Amino acid sequence: MCNDYLINILTRIDFFPYHDRTITSIRQQRRPILLVDMDETLIHCFKNAESERLCIGFGQYTNDEILRFSLPGDTESGGRERRYTVVKRPGAIKLMHDLRRHYEIHVWTAAVKAYADKVLDWLEEEQGPLFQSRGYRTDCTPVPTSDGGMGYLKNIAAKFGENNLGRVLLLDNNPDSSPDDEVSNSVPVTDFCGDKNDDEFLVDTTYKQLLIQASKLRDVRNGITDEFRLLIHNRRSRERVSECINI
Repeated sequence: MCNDYLINILTRIDFFPYHDRTITSIRQQRRPILLVDMDETLIHCFKNAESERLCIGFGQYTNDEILRFSLPGDTESGGRERRYTVVKRPGAIKLMHDLRRHYEIHVWTAAVKAYADKVLDWLEEEQGPLFQSRGYRTDCTPVPTSDGGMGYLKNIAAKFGENNLGRVLLLDNNPDSSPDDEVSNSVPVTDFCGDKNDDEFLVDTTYKQLLIQASKLRDVRNGITDEFRLLIHNRRSRERVSECINI
């Protein structure tokens, strides 16, 4: 029964294309899966010059802590070249490395592949691979939003199967990225908007302790308590910054 369960997960997680890297057998690892969002969770990409000037222009970040790149224009940009300036969330990379002993970690972003790969390659440049695989906007479920735009749901059950929901968590700053019936799979985190003093992954190592404890449970969802969700909800209400705009 256990082997059938693990094989079922293994056959469902290969939807994340990741160059030539293959996913390690969960039958060997027997670890739960942690899916991690990218924008405003691990990194921030500045969308306007003023917020970039405030966070970078006064020397908060050194040059090696900043990624700058451009991509060819597309229909969304009206054919104009897109330029990006990206910074890492303090403590994010160390947290991922610390959790690798306890989880199979996969990144799942609602961003497009060309942009995401530039950022993820940079994140993995210094200390080597962080993620078993990568998922992109094409792996999400598009849904219309109330303002006439488009949102992207990360439907875990559609990718991993409903029977496996108890072995998967999603670390994501966007509370609307999960379907209503998968809220218990989400691990909430406040938006990272480029502030070098952001301490979400640093203070008291809260996330590390919480996620390690959850990894030891048969159903990892039970490790993310209502008290913790309320704490992050209250932080979000106080700290949400207007310039944080999802890609």
